[in-house]
Order: sequence, then structure tokens, then C-alpha cells
Amino acid sequence: MGRKAGGNYVYTNLSQGFDITDDLAFRLNVEYMHLSSQPNLPHWQIVFSTNYTITDERGLGARIVARGGNANVNLMFRQAVRRGMDVFFIYGEPNAEKTRHRFALKIVLPLYR
Repeated sequence: MGRKAGGNYVYTNLSQGFDITDDLAFRLNVEYMHLSSQPNLPHWQIVFSTNYTITDERGLGARIVARGGNANVNLMFRQAVRRGMDVFFIYGEPNAEKTRHRFALKIVLPLYR
């Protein structure tokens, strides 16, 4: 509770994760936010995510975000290269309000080795 952007602000978060096996994990996050100066913003956000480790170098992930009557789904495949580079194939757009049908390739390189 407090004040933000010229209005009263309430925020609460409940999060729980489950490791089903050493390779499969789930997480559920429920958030409530109310900002009196912006009453039209969605109050609830629910995030469900899961990760599955195929091997030490490969993994799958999924994330579903429900907010304001909309749902956004992202799917991800990770391939680690032994020299420190990670390559991700991503379906969806993580910060969109609704699921967007797009594919992206993300390459992560270390600045220093």
C-alpha cells in the first residue's frame, strides 16, 4: 500500500513453484494491483510458466500470462553452445497483451570469457 502516480496504490503477489522431477518445473504467480488514479488498468494478472530440461544443453519453456480478459502464450526452445553462447527460438511476444504469431531467434553471447 502507498501512493503512486498521484493515487492510492495496492499491490499483492502470491507465487508458488513445483518441481515435478529434476527436469520438469512449474510456477504459478498471481498478482493483484489497484491504482486509484488509473482505475481502467487490469487489476489481476496470472502467470503460469513451465520449464523442461531435455539435456544440459537443451530445454523447452512455456509461459501463459492472463490479464484483463486477454491471454498471451510464449513458447521457447533453448540450445546452449559449450563456448558460452545460448540460442533461443521463441514463439510469441513475451510483453504483448495477446498472443502474437511470430517467431524470433535470440542469440546470447558473453561479453567476457
